[in-house]
Amino acid sequence: VAVAGSYAYVANYNGNSLTIFNISNPTTPTLESNTTADMNGPTSVAISGSYAYVTNYFGSSLTIFNISNPASLTLESNTTADLNGTFSVAVAGNYAYVTNNYVNSLTIFNISNMPTAINVNGNTTFSGGNVLVQNTSTSAFQVQNAAGVDVLNVDTTNGRIDIGTNGTPTGQLYVGGTIPTAKIASIPTSGGIGALRVYGQYGYVADWSGNLDIYDFSNPSSPVLLSTTASGAHPDDVVVQGGYAYVANNNSNTITVFNVSNPSD
Repeated sequence: VAVAGSYAYVANYNGNSLTIFNISNPTTPTLESNTTADMNGPTSVAISGSYAYVTNYFGSSLTIFNISNPASLTLESNTTADLNGTFSVAVAGNYAYVTNNYVNSLTIFNISNMPTAINVNGNTTFSGGNVLVQNTSTSAFQVQNAAGVDVLNVDTTNGRIDIGTNGTPTGQLYVGGTIPTAKIASIPTSGGIGALRVYGQYGYVADWSGNLDIYDFSNPSSPVLLSTTASGAHPDDVVVQGGYAYVANNNSNTITVFNVSNPSD
């Protein structure tokens, strides 16, 4: 589960779906939407900006949704590049980190140039980025509905977008950006991974071989394993807070606490 703003995003492994709840009132969450698009054993979800990143274990894929409208998600892409039994995903800064439990590896994607969604309502002025439009003698592109009424008018000369009729909101415009489909790095891990958390330049891995592994991601194209420390039997999760890493060990029914105030030690 991942929480962003007033919404909780839940990956349903057996249900092959991503479910979104409105938690603006935490005592009575309400169902906002549910999608099964390209879901095949979803195990983990991470949120960054206007996007949700979901790992699919059986699909061996990373699925990306635009969540600008939580009531109606838009499927952006589903990539399988260098992925095999994807289990956990973490997003930090410009990068998405994905674990592969069939082959014991970690794959990294650059997400720094994701398309930007602009909510459009009435007349909207745009600047920067690229807008794909049809070249016309007036440098404009119009879309009309069945009644012949303009519902979208892009004026590239004056940098304006006229949307809807009499200011009626119609949706969103996406400018610039590229959906990631190729890795920038892939490194082997010592075992299957129960969970991956990234804080700043450091990655903390609950390694099913019984360890807490710490990586330096300061150069994401060339990650460095800093340490491997025994934690317990089959660690499934790890959280870092206030200089300490807390590792939940499934098979030994324990929580192991590590001082990670200096992760490079």
